[in-house]
Amino acid sequence: MPDHAMTPPCGRTERTSTDRSARGHAWLQLNGARVAVLCACLCASPCIAQSLDYDDFEELFGEPVTFSATGKPERISDTPVTMDVITADDIRNSGARDLVTLLRTLPGISGYRGYNGNAEFSIGSLFLNGREIYLSSFTEIFLAALPVELDEIRQIEVIRGPQSALYGFNAGEGVINIITYDPAKDPVNNVTLRGGNQARRDGSAILTRTLAPGIGMRLTASSDHAHYDDSGGPTQANLGGNQNPDRRVLAANVSAILDNGDRASIELSHSDISLTGMLPHITQLFNIRLQTDAVKGNYAAETDIGRVSVNAFLTAQTIPQASSQEGGAFTLNDHTIDVRIGDLLKATTEDSIRLEAEFRKEDVHTGSVPGSVATQMLAGSMMWDHQFSPNWSLVNATRYYRTENNETESGLTSGISNYASYGLAYNTSLIDKIGADDSLRAALSRGIALPSPLDFEQLGLSSLLGRTLTIANDPNLSRSSSLEYRVSWDHQFGDHDMLGRVSLFSKQSSNALALLPVQIVASFDPACRIPNPYTAAFCQQISSQSVLSGVFDGAQWQIDHKAAAGVRWGLNYSIERLHPHSDAADKAVVSTLDRSQIYHKVNANLGYGWTNWTADLRLYYSSAVPTLILNTTGLPGVDLVDAKDIVTLSPHLAWSPREDLVIDLAADNLWGYRENLLQRVGPSGFVSVKVKY
Repeated sequence: MPDHAMTPPCGRTERTSTDRSARGHAWLQLNGARVAVLCACLCASPCIAQSLDYDDFEELFGEPVTFSATGKPERISDTPVTMDVITADDIRNSGARDLVTLLRTLPGISGYRGYNGNAEFSIGSLFLNGREIYLSSFTEIFLAALPVELDEIRQIEVIRGPQSALYGFNAGEGVINIITYDPAKDPVNNVTLRGGNQARRDGSAILTRTLAPGIGMRLTASSDHAHYDDSGGPTQANLGGNQNPDRRVLAANVSAILDNGDRASIELSHSDISLTGMLPHITQLFNIRLQTDAVKGNYAAETDIGRVSVNAFLTAQTIPQASSQEGGAFTLNDHTIDVRIGDLLKATTEDSIRLEAEFRKEDVHTGSVPGSVATQMLAGSMMWDHQFSPNWSLVNATRYYRTENNETESGLTSGISNYASYGLAYNTSLIDKIGADDSLRAALSRGIALPSPLDFEQLGLSSLLGRTLTIANDPNLSRSSSLEYRVSWDHQFGDHDMLGRVSLFSKQSSNALALLPVQIVASFDPACRIPNPYTAAFCQQISSQSVLSGVFDGAQWQIDHKAAAGVRWGLNYSIERLHPHSDAADKAVVSTLDRSQIYHKVNANLGYGWTNWTADLRLYYSSAVPTLILNTTGLPGVDLVDAKDIVTLSPHLAWSPREDLVIDLAADNLWGYRENLLQRVGPSGFVSVKVKY
């Protein structure tokens, strides 16, 4: 946490919303002129995130602020979208050592503390300070490759529902937005060492320095290692030797606040991870090493036409080696360039407008296929925020895109294949603040996800008897889309510092269930290994069965009580029902594919803080989820099986004997669980020592 606001996890004065309101009133009296500037930024001037002073706004309003919903700063309670926020206090009290553990505490988000490092979530895009974290060719988010430590994070914002209109094509299921501290204003300086069972050895160092007035730089280095045995990780039989997870990260973040109010930043990062992962959606394990190099630049300036910003990033991801349980191997290179230019302006006192143009180019190549897949996309978006009254506002956003995929040397076709796609995504969200303690939100949103290079052609990722095969090649793949209706009601129990929420939603998705196992079964068919003119059409039809449409209906309920000292607690529950829409061809492969699936999830936490100690206990429950798996025993086939229920307990105890020292004792998954048919997640425990300077 920044030095100027550093409060140990125990024994310090931590501000609750009630405390912040009182302190904010005093701060308001002492900083009248500054308040005028802040209020102008919030209510009239075209400010965006780069000029947002989180500390001042939080001190003034007594709650976290965000710009993720509209592009302008606003209080969380005022935002028209349904959003959960994990603050730095929440991160510290949780005792978590990774992002998976944090995110699974929220209702409706699936994600287990497993060994993959690429756990999937039932929510879409992940952004780190505006840069998308995504390996498109694998359609995966490898969380272990995230170049950030939890101590650097100011807050994590989770936006519910499709957000493609505001965030781009990968945000078809929602957005996780990670915001770190600004090195120009918020210094973070500490060294952390962690050790635990399974030979866990983690270490990190964070250093922030002021280079000049208004210019700061933060350097981060970390290294994580563990050794998994047969009781906790993938067994020797799966891969002929499991991959012990390793993670190494180097990152630099330079931020500048110029005299004229303009903001500039540049971020550089390198990550190198090794892990045992899974080919998306199937029970086939791979030992993978993934190297990621990224650079991101941002500049924002006040102009006569509004607040103009340019955000650009380049990501180079390389898998120098990966081996499958069947003995095959592949390499992968994925390079992505993304440039976004935006303008946020205040048209009237009640209307804000944001315009954005995006260009994206991606090239994917594997060593097992002579050709490559190239993707180019152009997109334009517009957001309009109208304030009908102090208590009622409406936000409309839309994004139009056009993309083109090109591949060469394809497996099931010859020559060059081209696939062009275009479409429209939109969001309509409104909030009605019924009274001082109640808010009603309603949203209609349509999200779009474009075909990934992995969907477009499997790029030889499957192997059979050591020989690489292209198993899916359909130049007519269509984009997937989702349409969601959501209504949420929030109630603030003011006298008790509690917040309650009920959220109902219904979503129609063209990509409710991935059918990649069906595609792989096609590759085992002798007629598809080397297709002739008579079998090519049949093989292509089977291999193009990539997704299954369906309808999701669900409800989420949560209540939280947060406090600096004394008791804090929280409870949330979510239920989702999926009804797939299968046709005769799908049922011919998996006869039970169209049965409805119901998923339950419960989170409960209880904590207590006193003097220089704090203790927390978290309970997590997830009901069995039907999973489509690839069965390669005997004749190849596809089965629909039910995984077991998951129940796990995670305690945490922290002691801060002095201001610059924190000692944490934590455990995760005290009751181990089986994540899939091949991997079991066992208990883990660790001790952390953090020194601040």
